[in-house]
Amino acid sequence: MPTTLSNRSFTSRSTTNLTEKQQIAKQVVANIPDGCTLFLGIGTTIAAIAEHLSAHKHLRVVTNNYQAAHILAQFEQVETWIAGGRMRTNDGDVVGDHVANFFGQFSADIGIVCCAAVNLASSVTDQPALEPQKEEFALEHKLREAAVSQAILAGSQQRWLVANSTKWQSKASARVAPLTYFDRVYGRPTG
Repeated sequence: MPTTLSNRSFTSRSTTNLTEKQQIAKQVVANIPDGCTLFLGIGTTIAAIAEHLSAHKHLRVVTNNYQAAHILAQFEQVETWIAGGRMRTNDGDVVGDHVANFFGQFSADIGIVCCAAVNLASSVTDQPALEPQKEEFALEHKLREAAVSQAILAGSQQRWLVANSTKWQSKASARVAPLTYFDRVYGRPTG
């Protein structure tokens, strides 16, 4: 299988770039107000964000990320909702149409998603005669992952992306959203 179609296991990814993921998580959590509803998507950086929410009060968190839900279940002040369905063994999450529908039952103040890659892609246009414009997109390896992230973003007042340095200029083929769609992007390389 081409490397752009699959991801390494959650366990393997959770130990890669750990310091950077923890720094991103701390930046994100510093901007989350008490008393809000959060959507948390899949990924190891999302699980790191969950670890740092222990000091927050009166949060409602809706997620399909098993690791994040497991961490949050330890915090009495965080009401945690997790999507049901078949757990992906290697990834520690649940994806599929039923998960997108699950997120559709809630409205979030902030939706936070991760991605497999951030790279240039042609913008979709309804005028095929025009030369396609390239812009940066958050991308996933599989359509069902992208669909869940899109559902999270659609139901959120604020849309945040977290992407550590390994994601920038990586390859994946399923579009989540252009970077211009996000209110905040964490982990963007400088320079």
